[in-house]
Amino acid sequence: MVRPKISIIVTTFGRAQGLQKLFDSLQATTPPDVYELVVVSSDPPETPKAAWLRQQTNRARIIFADARQSWQLRRRSNYYYINVGIRNSSYPWIFPCSDDMYVEPGWYEAFSRVINDPANAPTGLVIGSSHIGNLQSGIRVVVIGKTKKGSTDWKDLYLSDVSIVRRDIMEQIGLFDEKMDWFGSGADLSLSVEFLTDTKTIVAEDMIIPHSISRENRNKNIVSAFFDFHYIINKWNRWCKRNGCQFHWDPGIPSYTVVNRIKNYYQLKKAILRYYVKYFLRGR
Repeated sequence: MVRPKISIIVTTFGRAQGLQKLFDSLQATTPPDVYELVVVSSDPPETPKAAWLRQQTNRARIIFADARQSWQLRRRSNYYYINVGIRNSSYPWIFPCSDDMYVEPGWYEAFSRVINDPANAPTGLVIGSSHIGNLQSGIRVVVIGKTKKGSTDWKDLYLSDVSIVRRDIMEQIGLFDEKMDWFGSGADLSLSVEFLTDTKTIVAEDMIIPHSISRENRNKNIVSAFFDFHYIINKWNRWCKRNGCQFHWDPGIPSYTVVNRIKNYYQLKKAILRYYVKYFLRGR
């Protein structure tokens, strides 16, 4: 039986308690020789969180990237930092993980069963169960649309926000698209694997990765679902038109009209300005 090795990539800022819960849950549930933990932190080096991270080098590879103060907004796309972690990892499977997720007992065994099942070959992407969007919805895997390649039948399109993907597949699709800022990775990854590779996407509902959905520091990430989701829709509409494929995915956002684009652009800029005005009025 193959024991697949996984690089777990965690981007983090603040939320020390959640990150420690992830560390502890991995240590309690997962054989130490089957995973490596790569943490990409934007925490200022003088904070207690950064000091704690520097003490974890026996449990994780720690990368400090673009350190920012507690009041500062994120400087780059979230996917830039995930890609930094991927490039500094080495195992054949990649698991991008939030710093407010943790793993349940049996998650690795569930993943291994998928990989070792001959019926699943060749698997490129394994999607697990988690809290998607909110805790009230419970642990689940979500179907977000359909895909169709050429004259083949329509297939379900799954949200892959919580998933493990083969390294060579990530390299084949060009890692995460850094033109997205925060939203849409689960749709974009699923579409990339379906349209750009010849591998299977497998749903493993018993691979359970709970998500605490922490509110801490979320107001530091002022981003636009409108622009991120429309970027993905336009990107894949163009690709499908050139390659004879189709997809249906409706994230429930306003149409991409000039009026809505201008409106959302100014809403985003106003939110950023409002954030910094409040900061300066507080007297730093």
